[in-house]
Amino acid sequence: FQVLSRATQQSFDDCTLLVHTFIHKIADPMEVKIETDTNLPTRQAREQWERLFDETFIQPFTQDLNTPIEDARRKIVDDCNQDHRALFQMIYETASIESTNITPHLWIYRPQITIEHVAQSLEKDTSVTADLSVLREFLKNVNLLVSLQYLPDIVRLQRNLYEMCHHRIDQNEAKSTFKDFVQNHVTKAHQREKMMKWADSFCSAWNTVKQEIATLVIVPVPAEYISIQMTVNQPLAFFIPMRRNEGICSTALTHYLVMLQNNFIELSWKKLHVGSMRTKHHVSLEKLQDGQIIDFEQQISHVVFSHCKYSLKAGHGADVSYDFTALEKHILDRFVRGKPFMTCNVHLMSYRSDVLQAQTFNKIRKSIQQTPIPQKDKNIILQEIQDKQGLQHCIDIVNVALGFVQYSSWKHTAMLDRYMTSLKMQGLLPNSIQQQCQLTHIISLWRILNVEQARRIAIGKEDPFPDVGQAFKKPLDEEEITKLNIELGPYDMDQFLEFFYEFIVTQVKNRTEIEAEDCLVDAYLDVCDYFEVEKIPSFAERFPPQFSLEHVTAIWKHAVSYQQ
Repeated sequence: FQVLSRATQQSFDDCTLLVHTFIHKIADPMEVKIETDTNLPTRQAREQWERLFDETFIQPFTQDLNTPIEDARRKIVDDCNQDHRALFQMIYETASIESTNITPHLWIYRPQITIEHVAQSLEKDTSVTADLSVLREFLKNVNLLVSLQYLPDIVRLQRNLYEMCHHRIDQNEAKSTFKDFVQNHVTKAHQREKMMKWADSFCSAWNTVKQEIATLVIVPVPAEYISIQMTVNQPLAFFIPMRRNEGICSTALTHYLVMLQNNFIELSWKKLHVGSMRTKHHVSLEKLQDGQIIDFEQQISHVVFSHCKYSLKAGHGADVSYDFTALEKHILDRFVRGKPFMTCNVHLMSYRSDVLQAQTFNKIRKSIQQTPIPQKDKNIILQEIQDKQGLQHCIDIVNVALGFVQYSSWKHTAMLDRYMTSLKMQGLLPNSIQQQCQLTHIISLWRILNVEQARRIAIGKEDPFPDVGQAFKKPLDEEEITKLNIELGPYDMDQFLEFFYEFIVTQVKNRTEIEAEDCLVDAYLDVCDYFEVEKIPSFAERFPPQFSLEHVTAIWKHAVSYQQ
Protein backbone atom coordinates (compact mmCIF):
# COMPACT_ATOMS: atom_id res chain seq x y z
CA PHE A 1 0.00 0.00 0.00
CA GLN A 2 2.89 2.38 0.67
CA VAL A 3 4.26 1.79 -2.84
CA LEU A 4 0.77 2.35 -4.29
CA SER A 5 0.43 5.54 -2.25
CA ARG A 6 3.68 6.95 -3.65
CA ALA A 7 2.75 5.95 -7.18
CA THR A 8 -0.78 7.44 -7.14
CA GLN A 9 -0.12 10.37 -4.79
CA GLN A 10 -3.10 9.28 -2.71
CA SER A 11 -3.27 8.65 1.02
CA PHE A 12 -2.70 5.22 2.55
CA ASP A 13 -6.42 4.98 3.47
CA ASP A 14 -7.53 6.02 0.00
CA CYS A 15 -5.27 3.38 -1.55
CA THR A 16 -6.94 0.80 0.67
CA LEU A 17 -10.31 1.95 -0.66
CA LEU A 18 -8.99 1.76 -4.23
CA VAL A 19 -7.85 -1.85 -3.81
CA HIS A 20 -11.16 -2.90 -2.23
CA THR A 21 -13.12 -1.11 -4.96
CA PHE A 22 -10.99 -2.69 -7.70
CA ILE A 23 -11.37 -6.21 -6.28
CA HIS A 24 -15.12 -5.70 -5.92
CA LYS A 25 -15.29 -4.49 -9.53
CA ILE A 26 -13.53 -7.49 -11.06
CA ALA A 27 -15.53 -9.89 -8.85
CA ASP A 28 -18.86 -8.39 -9.98
CA PRO A 29 -20.63 -10.99 -12.13
CA MET A 30 -22.07 -8.17 -14.24
CA GLU A 31 -18.60 -7.08 -15.36
CA VAL A 32 -16.99 -8.22 -18.59
CA LYS A 33 -15.06 -11.47 -18.24
CA ILE A 34 -11.79 -12.39 -19.93
CA GLU A 35 -12.34 -15.28 -22.35
CA THR A 36 -9.17 -17.38 -22.11
CA ASP A 37 -7.90 -20.74 -20.91
CA THR A 38 -7.81 -20.41 -17.13
CA ASN A 39 -5.08 -23.05 -16.83
CA LEU A 40 -2.61 -20.74 -18.63
CA PRO A 41 -0.41 -23.68 -19.73
CA THR A 42 2.18 -21.65 -21.68
CA ARG A 43 4.16 -18.45 -21.25
CA GLN A 44 2.38 -16.93 -24.26
CA ALA A 45 -0.98 -17.71 -22.67
CA ARG A 46 0.04 -16.01 -19.44
CA GLU A 47 1.30 -12.92 -21.28
CA GLN A 48 -1.93 -12.75 -23.29
CA TRP A 49 -4.02 -13.00 -20.09
CA GLU A 50 -1.98 -10.21 -18.43
CA ARG A 51 -2.46 -7.98 -21.48
CA LEU A 52 -6.22 -8.60 -21.58
CA PHE A 53 -6.54 -8.06 -17.82
CA ASP A 54 -4.70 -4.75 -18.13
CA GLU A 55 -6.86 -3.58 -21.03
CA THR A 56 -10.15 -4.76 -19.48
CA PHE A 57 -9.76 -3.74 -15.86
CA ILE A 58 -6.62 -1.81 -14.91
CA GLN A 59 -6.49 0.87 -17.62
CA PRO A 60 -10.17 1.90 -17.40
CA PHE A 61 -10.01 1.93 -13.59
CA THR A 62 -6.85 4.08 -13.33
CA GLN A 63 -7.87 6.75 -15.83
CA ASP A 64 -9.68 8.67 -13.08
CA LEU A 65 -8.86 7.56 -9.54
CA ASN A 66 -10.77 10.37 -7.84
CA THR A 67 -14.22 9.03 -8.91
CA PRO A 68 -13.95 5.56 -7.27
CA ILE A 69 -12.43 7.14 -4.14
CA GLU A 70 -15.30 9.64 -3.81
CA ASP A 71 -17.87 6.89 -4.44
CA ALA A 72 -16.26 4.72 -1.76
CA ARG A 73 -16.25 7.58 0.76
CA ARG A 74 -19.93 8.29 0.10
CA LYS A 75 -20.81 4.64 0.63
CA ILE A 76 -18.86 4.62 3.94
CA VAL A 77 -20.72 7.70 5.16
CA ASP A 78 -24.09 6.30 4.10
CA ASP A 79 -23.36 2.91 5.62
CA CYS A 80 -22.18 4.04 9.08
CA ASN A 81 -24.57 4.69 11.99
CA GLN A 82 -25.86 8.15 12.94
CA ASP A 83 -23.25 8.71 15.71
CA HIS A 84 -20.28 8.24 13.37
CA ARG A 85 -21.78 9.88 10.29
CA ALA A 86 -20.91 13.44 11.35
CA LEU A 87 -17.30 12.47 12.02
CA PHE A 88 -16.88 10.88 8.58
CA GLN A 89 -18.51 13.88 6.94
CA MET A 90 -15.90 16.13 8.59
CA ILE A 91 -13.05 13.83 7.61
CA TYR A 92 -14.19 13.54 4.00
CA GLU A 93 -15.31 17.19 3.86
CA THR A 94 -18.74 16.24 2.48
CA ALA A 95 -20.54 18.59 4.87
CA SER A 96 -19.89 22.06 6.21
CA ILE A 97 -17.78 22.17 9.38
CA GLU A 98 -19.12 24.46 12.08
CA SER A 99 -16.32 23.93 14.61
CA THR A 100 -13.19 26.11 14.35
CA ASN A 101 -11.05 23.67 16.37
CA ILE A 102 -10.65 20.89 13.84
CA THR A 103 -7.15 19.45 14.20
CA PRO A 104 -5.03 18.93 11.05
CA HIS A 105 -4.90 15.15 11.32
CA LEU A 106 -8.63 15.02 10.55
CA TRP A 107 -8.23 16.83 7.24
CA ILE A 108 -8.48 14.99 3.97
CA TYR A 109 -5.22 13.90 2.34
CA ARG A 110 -3.49 16.54 0.18
CA PRO A 111 -0.83 15.47 -2.34
CA GLN A 112 2.62 16.79 -1.44
CA ILE A 113 4.33 19.04 -3.95
CA THR A 114 7.58 17.17 -4.55
CA ILE A 115 9.87 16.48 -7.47
CA GLU A 116 8.33 13.00 -7.66
CA HIS A 117 4.86 14.52 -7.99
CA VAL A 118 6.15 16.75 -10.81
CA ALA A 119 7.45 13.68 -12.65
CA GLN A 120 4.16 11.83 -12.25
CA SER A 121 2.14 14.86 -13.33
CA LEU A 122 4.27 15.32 -16.47
CA GLU A 123 3.89 11.66 -17.36
CA LYS A 124 0.10 11.81 -16.96
CA ASP A 125 -0.39 15.14 -18.72
CA THR A 126 -1.29 14.28 -22.31
CA SER A 127 -1.83 17.93 -23.27
CA VAL A 128 1.90 18.78 -23.20
CA THR A 129 3.19 19.36 -26.74
CA ALA A 130 6.36 21.38 -26.08
CA ASP A 131 9.85 19.84 -26.31
CA LEU A 132 10.70 19.17 -22.66
CA SER A 133 13.64 16.80 -23.22
CA VAL A 134 15.83 18.47 -20.57
CA LEU A 135 13.08 18.47 -17.95
CA ARG A 136 12.20 14.84 -18.66
CA GLU A 137 15.85 13.79 -18.41
CA PHE A 138 16.23 15.80 -15.21
CA LEU A 139 13.17 14.19 -13.60
CA LYS A 140 14.24 10.74 -14.79
CA ASN A 141 17.72 10.99 -13.24
CA VAL A 142 17.08 13.42 -10.39
CA ASN A 143 18.02 10.82 -7.74
CA LEU A 144 21.35 10.28 -9.52
CA LEU A 145 22.06 13.91 -10.41
CA VAL A 146 21.76 14.87 -6.74
CA SER A 147 24.96 12.89 -6.06
CA LEU A 148 26.96 15.34 -8.22
CA GLN A 149 27.14 17.68 -5.22
CA TYR A 150 29.63 15.23 -3.67
CA LEU A 151 32.10 15.24 -6.58
CA PRO A 152 34.30 18.16 -5.35
CA ASP A 153 34.73 16.43 -1.97
CA ILE A 154 35.57 13.14 -3.70
CA VAL A 155 38.23 14.86 -5.84
CA ARG A 156 39.76 16.48 -2.73
CA LEU A 157 39.77 13.13 -0.95
CA GLN A 158 41.47 11.36 -3.85
CA ARG A 159 44.05 14.14 -4.19
CA ASN A 160 44.96 13.96 -0.48
CA LEU A 161 45.09 10.16 -0.46
CA TYR A 162 47.34 10.24 -3.53
CA GLU A 163 49.79 12.56 -1.77
CA MET A 164 49.70 10.46 1.40
CA CYS A 165 49.71 6.96 -0.10
CA HIS A 166 51.21 6.91 -3.60
CA HIS A 167 54.25 4.59 -3.44
CA ARG A 168 54.18 5.07 0.37
CA ILE A 169 51.93 2.24 1.62
CA ASP A 170 51.63 -1.44 0.80
CA GLN A 171 48.57 -3.62 0.32
CA ASN A 172 48.50 -4.77 3.95
CA GLU A 173 48.29 -1.17 5.16
CA ALA A 174 45.45 -0.51 2.71
CA LYS A 175 43.44 -3.28 4.39
CA SER A 176 42.98 -1.16 7.52
CA THR A 177 39.72 0.78 7.69
CA PHE A 178 39.61 4.32 6.34
CA LYS A 179 38.66 5.61 9.78
CA ASP A 180 41.64 3.92 11.45
CA PHE A 181 44.02 5.12 8.73
CA VAL A 182 42.96 8.74 9.23
CA GLN A 183 43.21 8.45 13.01
CA ASN A 184 46.73 6.98 12.79
CA HIS A 185 48.24 9.03 9.96
CA VAL A 186 46.59 12.46 10.11
CA THR A 187 47.86 14.37 13.14
CA LYS A 188 45.93 17.64 12.85
CA ALA A 189 42.35 17.52 14.13
CA HIS A 190 40.91 19.92 11.56
CA GLN A 191 42.48 17.92 8.72
CA ARG A 192 41.00 14.70 10.15
CA GLU A 193 37.56 16.33 10.21
CA LYS A 194 37.94 17.39 6.58
CA MET A 195 38.98 13.92 5.43
CA MET A 196 36.12 12.27 7.31
CA LYS A 197 33.68 14.74 5.74
CA TRP A 198 35.08 14.02 2.28
CA ALA A 199 34.85 10.29 2.96
CA ASP A 200 31.19 10.65 4.01
CA SER A 201 30.53 12.37 0.67
CA PHE A 202 32.29 9.48 -1.09
CA CYS A 203 30.10 6.95 0.73
CA SER A 204 26.88 8.86 0.05
CA ALA A 205 27.65 9.13 -3.66
CA TRP A 206 28.66 5.48 -3.96
CA ASN A 207 25.57 4.18 -2.16
CA THR A 208 23.37 6.34 -4.41
CA VAL A 209 24.78 5.44 -7.83
CA LYS A 210 26.46 2.05 -7.33
CA GLN A 211 23.80 0.16 -9.31
CA GLU A 212 24.42 2.47 -12.28
CA ILE A 213 28.19 2.03 -11.92
CA ALA A 214 27.64 -1.68 -12.58
CA THR A 215 26.82 -0.76 -16.20
CA LEU A 216 29.95 1.39 -16.65
CA VAL A 217 31.99 0.00 -19.56
CA ILE A 218 35.07 2.23 -19.38
CA VAL A 219 35.85 1.09 -15.81
CA PRO A 220 34.18 -2.30 -15.19
CA VAL A 221 33.56 -3.00 -11.50
CA PRO A 222 33.19 -6.59 -10.19
CA ALA A 223 29.71 -7.51 -8.94
CA GLU A 224 30.96 -8.29 -5.43
CA TYR A 225 32.01 -4.65 -5.00
CA ILE A 226 28.69 -3.27 -6.28
CA SER A 227 26.81 -4.93 -3.43
CA ILE A 228 28.95 -3.25 -0.76
CA GLN A 229 27.34 -0.59 1.43
CA MET A 230 30.15 1.94 1.66
CA THR A 231 31.08 3.42 5.06
CA VAL A 232 34.25 4.81 6.62
CA ASN A 233 34.67 1.41 8.29
CA GLN A 234 35.41 -0.20 4.93
CA PRO A 235 39.10 -0.78 4.02
CA LEU A 236 41.15 2.19 2.86
CA ALA A 237 41.71 0.36 -0.45
CA PHE A 238 38.13 1.21 -1.57
CA PHE A 239 38.84 4.95 -1.36
CA ILE A 240 42.18 4.93 -3.21
CA PRO A 241 41.82 5.40 -7.00
CA MET A 242 43.37 2.45 -8.84
CA ARG A 243 42.64 0.29 -11.87
CA ARG A 244 42.53 -2.98 -9.95
CA ASN A 245 41.18 -4.66 -6.82
CA GLU A 246 39.12 -2.50 -4.43
CA GLY A 247 40.62 0.73 -5.78
CA ILE A 248 38.62 0.38 -8.98
CA CYS A 249 35.53 1.49 -7.01
CA SER A 250 37.01 4.94 -6.39
CA THR A 251 38.08 5.31 -10.02
CA ALA A 252 34.72 4.11 -11.36
CA LEU A 253 32.77 6.45 -9.06
CA THR A 254 34.62 9.50 -10.32
CA HIS A 255 34.28 8.45 -13.96
CA TYR A 256 30.55 7.86 -13.56
CA LEU A 257 29.86 11.22 -11.87
CA VAL A 258 31.85 13.06 -14.53
CA MET A 259 29.96 11.20 -17.26
CA LEU A 260 26.65 11.97 -15.52
CA GLN A 261 27.26 15.72 -15.53
CA ASN A 262 28.75 15.73 -19.03
CA ASN A 263 25.77 13.88 -20.53
CA PHE A 264 23.28 16.26 -18.92
CA ILE A 265 25.35 19.31 -19.89
CA GLU A 266 25.56 18.11 -23.49
CA LEU A 267 21.77 17.67 -23.66
CA SER A 268 21.30 21.13 -22.13
CA TRP A 269 23.73 22.73 -24.60
CA LYS A 270 21.55 21.45 -27.45
CA LYS A 271 18.52 23.05 -25.79
CA LEU A 272 20.42 26.29 -25.22
CA HIS A 273 21.79 26.16 -28.80
CA VAL A 274 25.40 26.17 -27.62
CA GLY A 275 27.22 24.85 -30.66
CA SER A 276 30.54 26.70 -30.79
CA MET A 277 33.52 25.23 -28.92
CA ARG A 278 34.39 28.77 -27.84
CA THR A 279 31.17 29.04 -25.85
CA LYS A 280 31.56 25.55 -24.37
CA HIS A 281 33.45 25.64 -21.11
CA HIS A 282 35.74 22.71 -20.22
CA VAL A 283 37.49 22.11 -16.91
CA SER A 284 39.74 19.35 -15.58
CA LEU A 285 39.06 17.66 -12.25
CA GLU A 286 42.26 19.17 -10.85
CA LYS A 287 40.78 22.67 -11.22
CA LEU A 288 37.19 21.79 -10.34
CA GLN A 289 35.38 24.25 -8.05
CA ASP A 290 32.18 23.75 -6.05
CA GLY A 291 30.29 26.28 -8.18
CA GLN A 292 30.99 24.31 -11.38
CA ILE A 293 28.90 21.33 -10.30
CA ILE A 294 25.19 20.84 -10.97
CA ASP A 295 23.96 21.19 -7.38
CA PHE A 296 20.25 21.69 -6.77
CA GLU A 297 19.22 19.69 -3.69
CA GLN A 298 18.76 22.70 -1.39
CA GLN A 299 16.94 24.85 -3.98
CA ILE A 300 14.85 22.55 -6.16
CA SER A 301 11.78 22.66 -3.91
CA HIS A 302 11.63 26.47 -4.18
CA VAL A 303 11.93 26.25 -7.97
CA VAL A 304 9.09 23.70 -8.14
CA PHE A 305 6.84 25.80 -5.85
CA SER A 306 7.38 28.86 -8.02
CA HIS A 307 5.86 27.07 -11.03
CA CYS A 308 3.05 25.23 -9.25
CA LYS A 309 -0.65 26.11 -9.41
CA TYR A 310 -2.51 24.78 -6.37
CA SER A 311 -6.27 24.99 -5.87
CA LEU A 312 -8.41 23.41 -3.17
CA LYS A 313 -12.07 22.42 -3.09
CA ALA A 314 -13.79 20.86 -0.10
CA GLY A 315 -14.59 17.23 -0.64
CA HIS A 316 -12.55 16.98 -3.83
CA GLY A 317 -8.97 17.23 -2.56
CA ALA A 318 -6.41 19.43 -4.25
CA ASP A 319 -5.96 20.34 -7.90
CA VAL A 320 -2.21 20.64 -8.59
CA SER A 321 -0.77 21.64 -11.95
CA TYR A 322 2.62 22.88 -13.17
CA ASP A 323 3.94 25.20 -15.84
CA PHE A 324 6.39 22.64 -17.24
CA THR A 325 7.90 24.91 -19.90
CA ALA A 326 8.73 27.62 -17.38
CA LEU A 327 10.01 25.00 -14.92
CA GLU A 328 12.44 23.58 -17.49
CA LYS A 329 13.72 27.06 -18.36
CA HIS A 330 14.18 27.87 -14.66
CA ILE A 331 16.16 24.65 -14.11
CA LEU A 332 18.39 25.42 -17.11
CA ASP A 333 19.03 29.00 -16.05
CA ARG A 334 19.55 28.32 -12.37
CA PHE A 335 21.36 24.98 -12.26
CA VAL A 336 22.89 24.31 -15.68
CA ARG A 337 23.78 27.51 -17.55
CA GLY A 338 27.50 28.25 -17.19
CA LYS A 339 28.39 24.81 -15.84
CA PRO A 340 31.42 23.24 -17.58
CA PHE A 341 32.06 20.02 -19.41
CA MET A 342 34.53 18.04 -17.24
CA THR A 343 37.67 16.16 -18.21
CA CYS A 344 38.22 13.07 -16.09
CA ASN A 345 41.93 12.86 -15.26
CA VAL A 346 42.16 10.83 -12.06
CA HIS A 347 45.66 10.30 -10.61
CA LEU A 348 45.91 6.55 -10.09
CA MET A 349 47.80 5.39 -7.03
CA SER A 350 50.39 2.61 -6.87
CA TYR A 351 51.45 0.58 -3.88
CA ARG A 352 54.99 0.60 -2.60
CA SER A 353 55.63 -2.87 -4.02
CA ASP A 354 54.34 -1.86 -7.47
CA VAL A 355 57.71 -0.26 -8.23
CA LEU A 356 59.26 -3.73 -8.28
CA GLN A 357 58.73 -4.11 -12.01
CA ALA A 358 61.33 -4.44 -14.74
CA GLN A 359 59.70 -1.50 -16.55
CA THR A 360 60.18 0.75 -13.51
CA PHE A 361 63.85 -0.16 -13.14
CA ASN A 362 64.30 0.41 -16.87
CA LYS A 363 62.84 3.94 -16.56
CA ILE A 364 65.20 4.72 -13.69
CA ARG A 365 68.25 3.47 -15.57
CA LYS A 366 67.32 5.55 -18.62
CA SER A 367 66.69 8.76 -16.69
CA ILE A 368 69.51 8.45 -14.12
CA GLN A 369 72.77 6.63 -14.78
CA GLN A 370 73.21 3.74 -12.31
CA THR A 371 76.45 2.46 -10.82
CA PRO A 372 77.17 -0.07 -8.04
CA ILE A 373 77.98 1.02 -4.50
CA PRO A 374 81.70 0.50 -3.68
CA GLN A 375 82.38 -2.58 -1.54
CA LYS A 376 83.77 -0.46 1.30
CA ASP A 377 80.56 1.62 1.54
CA LYS A 378 78.45 -1.53 1.17
CA ASN A 379 80.13 -3.08 4.22
CA ILE A 380 79.54 0.07 6.28
CA ILE A 381 75.83 0.10 5.34
CA LEU A 382 75.30 -3.56 6.28
CA GLN A 383 77.18 -3.16 9.58
CA GLU A 384 74.90 -0.27 10.59
CA ILE A 385 71.69 -2.19 9.82
CA GLN A 386 71.76 -5.23 12.03
CA ASP A 387 68.23 -5.64 13.39
CA LYS A 388 65.39 -7.06 11.29
CA GLN A 389 63.01 -4.14 11.81
CA GLY A 390 65.61 -1.56 10.84
CA LEU A 391 66.38 -3.44 7.63
CA GLN A 392 62.70 -3.70 6.67
CA HIS A 393 62.22 0.01 7.43
CA CYS A 394 65.10 0.94 5.11
CA ILE A 395 63.69 -1.29 2.34
CA ASP A 396 60.27 0.38 2.62
CA ILE A 397 61.80 3.86 2.40
CA VAL A 398 63.99 2.94 -0.57
CA ASN A 399 60.94 1.46 -2.36
CA VAL A 400 59.13 4.77 -1.87
CA ALA A 401 62.12 6.66 -3.25
CA LEU A 402 62.30 4.34 -6.29
CA GLY A 403 58.68 5.13 -7.09
CA PHE A 404 59.50 8.82 -7.42
CA VAL A 405 63.00 8.53 -8.92
CA GLN A 406 61.56 7.06 -12.14
CA TYR A 407 59.93 10.46 -12.82
CA SER A 408 62.85 12.52 -11.55
CA SER A 409 65.03 14.87 -13.58
CA TRP A 410 67.73 15.17 -10.90
CA LYS A 411 71.38 14.62 -11.80
CA HIS A 412 72.85 11.22 -11.01
CA THR A 413 75.47 12.84 -8.76
CA ALA A 414 72.85 14.34 -6.38
CA MET A 415 73.23 13.11 -2.82
CA LEU A 416 70.47 10.84 -1.56
CA ASP A 417 69.88 12.94 1.56
CA ARG A 418 69.03 15.99 -0.59
CA TYR A 419 66.62 13.97 -2.69
CA MET A 420 64.92 12.48 0.39
CA THR A 421 64.52 16.01 1.78
CA SER A 422 62.71 17.01 -1.42
CA LEU A 423 60.27 14.14 -0.74
CA LYS A 424 59.84 15.34 2.86
CA MET A 425 61.39 12.06 4.02
CA GLN A 426 64.59 13.41 5.50
CA GLY A 427 66.13 11.52 8.40
CA LEU A 428 64.31 8.25 7.68
CA LEU A 429 67.43 6.41 6.48
CA PRO A 430 70.67 5.79 8.42
CA ASN A 431 73.40 8.39 7.96
CA SER A 432 75.69 5.84 6.30
CA ILE A 433 73.17 5.57 3.46
CA GLN A 434 72.04 9.19 3.10
CA GLN A 435 75.52 10.72 3.29
CA GLN A 436 77.45 8.19 1.19
CA CYS A 437 74.90 7.26 -1.50
CA GLN A 438 73.98 9.26 -4.56
CA LEU A 439 71.00 8.82 -6.88
CA THR A 440 73.31 6.86 -9.17
CA HIS A 441 73.42 4.19 -6.42
CA ILE A 442 69.66 3.87 -5.81
CA ILE A 443 69.16 0.50 -7.58
CA SER A 444 72.37 -0.88 -6.13
CA LEU A 445 71.18 0.18 -2.67
CA TRP A 446 67.85 -1.52 -3.27
CA ARG A 447 69.66 -4.72 -4.28
CA ILE A 448 71.96 -4.69 -1.26
CA LEU A 449 69.18 -4.19 1.28
CA ASN A 450 66.76 -6.70 -0.26
CA VAL A 451 69.38 -9.38 -0.85
CA GLU A 452 70.57 -9.03 2.74
CA GLN A 453 67.01 -9.47 4.02
CA ALA A 454 66.33 -12.41 1.67
CA ARG A 455 69.66 -14.01 2.67
CA ARG A 456 68.73 -13.86 6.36
CA ILE A 457 65.29 -15.35 5.61
CA ALA A 458 66.80 -18.17 3.53
CA ILE A 459 69.34 -18.99 6.24
CA GLY A 460 66.41 -19.22 8.68
CA LYS A 461 64.88 -21.91 6.43
CA GLU A 462 61.96 -19.68 5.41
CA ASP A 463 60.76 -18.58 1.98
CA PRO A 464 62.45 -15.34 0.79
CA PHE A 465 60.09 -15.12 -2.21
CA PRO A 466 56.52 -15.34 -0.85
CA ASP A 467 55.06 -13.47 -3.84
CA VAL A 468 56.51 -15.85 -6.44
CA GLY A 469 54.22 -18.65 -7.63
CA GLN A 470 54.73 -22.25 -6.55
CA ALA A 471 55.44 -23.24 -10.13
CA PHE A 472 58.85 -21.54 -9.80
CA LYS A 473 59.82 -23.21 -6.52
CA LYS A 474 60.72 -26.72 -7.60
CA PRO A 475 63.48 -28.11 -5.32
CA LEU A 476 66.81 -29.31 -6.70
CA ASP A 477 67.74 -32.99 -6.67
CA GLU A 478 71.20 -34.26 -5.62
CA GLU A 479 72.54 -34.43 -9.15
CA GLU A 480 71.45 -30.85 -9.87
CA ILE A 481 73.00 -29.61 -6.61
CA THR A 482 76.31 -31.28 -7.48
CA LYS A 483 76.27 -29.73 -10.95
CA LEU A 484 75.42 -26.32 -9.51
CA ASN A 485 78.24 -26.45 -6.94
CA ILE A 486 80.72 -26.97 -9.74
CA GLU A 487 79.39 -24.16 -11.93
CA LEU A 488 79.00 -21.52 -9.18
CA GLY A 489 82.73 -21.55 -8.39
CA PRO A 490 83.93 -18.82 -10.80
CA TYR A 491 81.14 -16.33 -10.02
CA ASP A 492 81.33 -13.29 -7.74
CA MET A 493 78.59 -14.53 -5.39
CA ASP A 494 77.56 -11.09 -4.11
CA GLN A 495 77.04 -9.95 -7.67
CA PHE A 496 75.33 -13.22 -8.66
CA LEU A 497 72.84 -13.00 -5.75
CA GLU A 498 72.03 -9.33 -6.40
CA PHE A 499 71.53 -9.64 -10.17
CA PHE A 500 69.60 -12.89 -9.84
CA TYR A 501 67.40 -11.46 -7.06
CA GLU A 502 66.36 -8.53 -9.25
CA PHE A 503 65.49 -10.94 -12.06
CA ILE A 504 63.27 -13.04 -9.77
CA VAL A 505 61.45 -10.15 -8.07
CA THR A 506 60.91 -7.91 -11.11
CA GLN A 507 60.36 -10.59 -13.78
CA VAL A 508 59.68 -14.15 -12.61
CA LYS A 509 57.11 -12.99 -10.05
CA ASN A 510 54.85 -11.77 -12.86
CA ARG A 511 55.10 -14.85 -15.07
CA THR A 512 52.49 -17.58 -15.52
CA GLU A 513 52.80 -21.27 -14.67
CA ILE A 514 53.03 -22.13 -18.38
CA GLU A 515 56.42 -20.38 -18.54
CA ALA A 516 57.89 -22.39 -15.65
CA GLU A 517 59.40 -24.94 -18.05
CA ASP A 518 61.23 -22.30 -20.12
CA CYS A 519 65.00 -22.47 -20.15
CA LEU A 520 66.40 -20.34 -17.32
CA VAL A 521 69.45 -19.12 -19.27
CA ASP A 522 67.39 -18.07 -22.29
CA ALA A 523 64.76 -16.32 -20.14
CA TYR A 524 67.39 -14.40 -18.17
CA LEU A 525 69.35 -13.31 -21.25
CA ASP A 526 66.16 -12.26 -23.08
CA VAL A 527 65.17 -9.99 -20.17
CA CYS A 528 68.63 -8.46 -19.93
CA ASP A 529 68.72 -7.77 -23.67
CA TYR A 530 65.20 -6.35 -23.80
CA PHE A 531 65.65 -3.99 -20.85
CA GLU A 532 69.36 -3.36 -21.53
CA VAL A 533 70.36 -4.61 -18.07
CA GLU A 534 73.91 -5.59 -17.16
CA LYS A 535 74.23 -9.39 -17.21
CA ILE A 536 75.94 -11.69 -14.74
CA PRO A 537 79.41 -12.15 -16.30
CA SER A 538 79.87 -15.43 -18.20
CA PHE A 539 76.30 -16.50 -17.39
CA ALA A 540 75.48 -17.36 -21.00
CA GLU A 541 78.65 -19.40 -21.44
CA ARG A 542 78.98 -21.15 -18.08
CA PHE A 543 75.56 -21.60 -16.48
CA PRO A 544 74.07 -25.08 -17.12
CA PRO A 545 71.30 -24.95 -19.76
CA GLN A 546 69.48 -27.90 -18.17
CA PHE A 547 67.87 -25.67 -15.53
CA SER A 548 64.44 -24.14 -16.21
CA LEU A 549 62.56 -21.29 -14.58
CA GLU A 550 60.87 -23.71 -12.19
CA HIS A 551 64.26 -24.03 -10.40
CA VAL A 552 64.96 -20.29 -10.16
CA THR A 553 64.17 -19.70 -6.46
CA ALA A 554 65.80 -22.96 -5.39
CA ILE A 555 68.98 -21.96 -7.26
CA TRP A 556 69.07 -18.59 -5.50
CA LYS A 557 68.60 -20.17 -2.06
CA HIS A 558 71.29 -22.75 -2.81
CA ALA A 559 73.63 -19.95 -3.89
CA VAL A 560 73.18 -18.42 -0.42
CA SER A 561 74.17 -21.72 1.19
CA TYR A 562 77.06 -22.09 -1.23
CA GLN A 563 78.35 -18.61 -0.37
CA GLN A 564 78.27 -19.44 3.33
